[in-house]
Amino acid sequence: MLDATLTWQPRDGVEMRLMGINLLDRAYRDHGSGIDGMGRAMTIAVDLNL
Repeated sequence: MLDATLTWQPRDGVEMRLMGINLLDRAYRDHGSGIDGMGRAMTIAVDLNL
């Protein structure tokens, strides 16, 4: 499994993140859960602390 995150802070109080989850789209299972993990995914987040 390969994850990556890019973070950018264009100014004080503003943070933007682009997250790639399971970029290789490998099958995996969290230890002890019995549930398969999700496939490839991308997430965009913006945090505002004004």
